[in-house]
Amino acid sequence: MLGEKDEERLEEAILKTGAHEIISLLPHGFDTQLGRLFEGGQDLPYGQWQKIAMSRAFFREAEVIFLDEPTSALDPKAEAEVFKNFMELTKEKTAIFISHRLGSCQSADLILVLKNGQLIEKGTHQELMSIDSVYSEMFNTESKWYK
Repeated sequence: MLGEKDEERLEEAILKTGAHEIISLLPHGFDTQLGRLFEGGQDLPYGQWQKIAMSRAFFREAEVIFLDEPTSALDPKAEAEVFKNFMELTKEKTAIFISHRLGSCQSADLILVLKNGQLIEKGTHQELMSIDSVYSEMFNTESKWYK
């Protein structure tokens, strides 16, 4: 059972990730067992699992948050909202996320570019865009789809 303070933190976490909409549709709300491995468990589409997982990370108030492709199954509008809230919620924390969608990297403090398991570039978005870099080439290639 959660205390009043924990319930407030939980509400904040689910609102920031958009998971409140998912939970409101579950047969037993917060008390719904998630995962088909459990008897009577409710399965969710992948994008909804991502929102639930991010809510859990924010609720736990971890000092380090590590996310691998946290918005890969979200539509662009939901992705933008999640990253806006992600930057807000991780201000005083260490947050590491892996992404192939480079638009989400623009507000990162530090970008590390890996190739074949090796670090080949590092810097801010502005720094990497100002030089002829693998990152700038990938970013420009991706952004052409949106211009």
